[in-house]
Amino acid sequence: MTVSQAGGWACWGRFASGSGSAWTAYTPTYAASGGGAALGNGLIDAEYTLNGDECHTRISFVAGSTTTFGSGGLRWGLPFTAAALPNSNMFWAGSAMCSDAGLAYYSGICRINGGGTYLVGISPTTATGSAATEWRATTPFTWANGDYASFGFTYKIA
Repeated sequence: MTVSQAGGWACWGRFASGSGSAWTAYTPTYAASGGGAALGNGLIDAEYTLNGDECHTRISFVAGSTTTFGSGGLRWGLPFTAAALPNSNMFWAGSAMCSDAGLAYYSGICRINGGGTYLVGISPTTATGSAATEWRATTPFTWANGDYASFGFTYKIA
């Protein structure tokens, strides 16, 4: 809390451009945990708004013809580092959805580890009927040109 003795005003939370009333665009990183992912001519559109230390974020991703998916779990960068959590088995969660170029939709969640700088998508089923898994080059389907993902989430920033 900041208090001005001379002007008689008070402010709770952070002084920042995102005060909860306006959205700010940012460009998240796109990567794979094992390396080799590249956006190429794909598209990423993202924005966030702050309300104190809460960060409300939206990320949209569309794979292009030159997008590569690398090896390991796919990762999308956050606008701010997430706050730590009391246990490594805890995480921040939000909604996620991806589509195999409009052929099938896969709902899921996005997971952000405490102290993390990126999110991962997780779907309960895959195109082959496998169990829940992080999104990778071949899960929940084999990613290709025109496939897309969207995330909406709120987390506490560090």
